[in-house]
Amino acid sequence: MKVLRLKLGVSQEEVADAIQVARSTYTRYELGKGLPDIYTLGRLADYFDKSLDEMVGRPTRTKAAKQEKTHRTVRA
Repeated sequence: MKVLRLKLGVSQEEVADAIQVARSTYTRYELGKGLPDIYTLGRLADYFDKSLDEMVGRPTRTKAAKQEKTHRTVRA
C-alpha cells in the first residue's frame, strides 16, 4: 500500500481519512502489523483504483484465462 500511496503523492493521514480509519491504524496496514477488515479493504481498493485481488496480491487473470477455467470446470 505504501507504494500505491507514494505514487499518488498523498499522506497516510489523507488515505486514513478517506477510508475512515485512524492514521495509526493505516500505518499498521502499511507496516504489515495489521490487516484491514473486508469493508476497509474494499474502501482501500476503491481509493487506489485497484481490484480486491490486486490489493491482496493475487495475480490478475486475463479474460481468456478466466473463460478457459470456467470451461474446464463445466466439463468436469
